[in-house]
Amino acid sequence: MIHIGIDGNGTLYKTDGTFDKKEIHPLLSAFRSLKGKAKLYHLTGRDIEYIETRLRQPYPEVIGALHYHLLENGGVFYDGKDFRVLSIRDGKIIETDCDSQLSHQLNRIFSLFEARGIPREHVKVRHTSIEYAVPDDNTRVKELKSISEWLEEDIFPRQFYATMGAVAIYVNQIGIDKWMALGKVSKGETTCAIGDSMNDYDSISQATYGFLPGNAALGLMDKLTAAGFSIRSLAEFNPNERKVIYKSESKCTAAVAEILGCIRKHLLPNETDFKHT
Repeated sequence: MIHIGIDGNGTLYKTDGTFDKKEIHPLLSAFRSLKGKAKLYHLTGRDIEYIETRLRQPYPEVIGALHYHLLENGGVFYDGKDFRVLSIRDGKIIETDCDSQLSHQLNRIFSLFEARGIPREHVKVRHTSIEYAVPDDNTRVKELKSISEWLEEDIFPRQFYATMGAVAIYVNQIGIDKWMALGKVSKGETTCAIGDSMNDYDSISQATYGFLPGNAALGLMDKLTAAGFSIRSLAEFNPNERKVIYKSESKCTAAVAEILGCIRKHLLPNETDFKHT
């Protein structure tokens, strides 16, 4: 079984949370081609409310085809009905319905955002993380640096970190990230990760195979290159090579369908090559 983690905004769907209608059919065809052979995970910084209010009603077929939602950068496991919270306690990952200690810490961090004059409507405390909406790319980079500095200096040093998604900055506990979540559900089996932003670095760099859409952030590609990875065209995919990340020329949803086709063709060699129908 192959376990495939797919980022949300900027990868599975556009940064505004919508799909191009013409790209849904090829995506669903790719999903169906992997049924029974791979598990597909929605691997995102977003929360349950986003799934239920922004995605499920307009796109029920897409959301229903995903095996699991690994939300809040890995801090929440959600199957569409029930959820589990993952947090760090005494250096270990614990699973619970609610972590009151973590909630208290997150609310104290939230007060730091308020003290810096950031409008309350831009910052949201969730089950295991904080989301700070910053749509502008340049502003997001500057804010990430600033937040990372005062997280280190203030009330919970070396306990939380800030990372950047396609439209927001997220604050999570150190030890909770997308790779932790994907690694946990895959239980040592083959993993693939697809993502476009800095908060996808851990999953893309540590999965068995990492993939990028054509719109991947330059900062993410620079970080991968600095870590010793080569970035090559998806057309050059070789399952026997390591330290290589493969990049589609397509963007967002179209790239995901193309990458899933590549996975089907090269990692499931006993199957008929996938073709869009």
